[in-house]
Order: sequence, then C-alpha cells, then structure tokens
Amino acid sequence: MTARECLTRPLLLVVEDDAWLQRITRELLDDEGFEVVSATSGEAGLKIAERRQPSVILLDIGLPHMDGTQFMRHIRSLDVARDIPIIVISARPEALSTDASTLARLVLRKPVDLDELLRGIATVLSDSSDTQTDSPRSLDWNVARSES
Repeated sequence: MTARECLTRPLLLVVEDDAWLQRITRELLDDEGFEVVSATSGEAGLKIAERRQPSVILLDIGLPHMDGTQFMRHIRSLDVARDIPIIVISARPEALSTDASTLARLVLRKPVDLDELLRGIATVLSDSSDTQTDSPRSLDWNVARSES
C-alpha cells in the first residue's frame, strides 16, 4: 500500500529550520499527492500541529530554541495532538536520547531518499496502532540528496 492509498491527500507537517531542505521536502511531497505545511521552528510547528492536526509530522531534531526532543515532549502533552505520528529525520540518529527515540514513531537518517521517505510515511500512516510504539523503527538513509 502506498502512502497515497492510506488516506486521501493526508496532511504532513514538515518542521525543519534549513530553508532549502524544507522547500525541497515540501515540493517533493506535494508532487506525490500530499498536502504539506511547514514550520521553521518547534514553536511554529506546535501551533500548526494544534490547529491543523496533521496526519504525520516530519521533524528535524536539531532545531534552534526548542529542539526536536522538546517539541515531541510538548506535543505528547497536548490532547489534540498527542497521537500524531512523528518521523524524526536526523543526520545523527544514533546520538538521539532514549527519550527522543521513544517519542518518535520512526527515526530516519539524513540525507533522505524520496522513495524511502515515502515508505516511511506509508508505514506510519498504515500503522494500526493509535499509540506510540515501545521503540521506533529505524531506517538508514545512505543515499545522498541530489543538488538538482
């Protein structure tokens, strides 16, 4: 099952402070049929998540001010957003704290390959569990992003 088959135009929230990565991710996922909103900070991401309740959050862990772990702790405390699956995207997933790893549904390694990202999104969208898993799945991203 593809991510597009799971829901009709699921809403994805991309929380990424790197403007280039955010734009490319947003454009690629939009081209794949998703509705995509984005935020450049954890604070802005929380506001969007509360208001829009996305199907999935794609989260950079190394955000300024409120980092990804703080973002996840805060969002898990919100009634309207606590069950939104979060995919953490990190250049160094092995450096994530145990707390951060358990708050995420899936942990992916940067740089991200579009096909692998789509499989990850499909996995969390089709996950029949409405609660956090005891330990996240982890995918290793070794494909470099294209500069096109």
